[in-house]
Amino acid sequence: MSNAFEINFDDVMMVLRKHNIEEHYDDIEVIFEQLDYDAVEKAALYFLEMENQTTSAYDEIENQLMQLGIIPKTNPKQYTCNGIVED
Repeated sequence: MSNAFEINFDDVMMVLRKHNIEEHYDDIEVIFEQLDYDAVEKAALYFLEMENQTTSAYDEIENQLMQLGIIPKTNPKQYTCNGIVED
């Protein structure tokens, strides 16, 4: 994919904090390396507005972190791009 939208450690930390999960910076690096960056970028670039791109990226990061077991699947979703409509 292109480099039009990129995620970083701060994005992962934001998603984890929404779930009251605090990780050390070294742990974030290990978690970050497990993510599918292309899937996150693709989710973000589905939208034009930056706010919607960020929400969509966080939604995809959250989904991946749940699949990896880093966020318990029993936790309620904090991010969703369902219902976002752009003009």
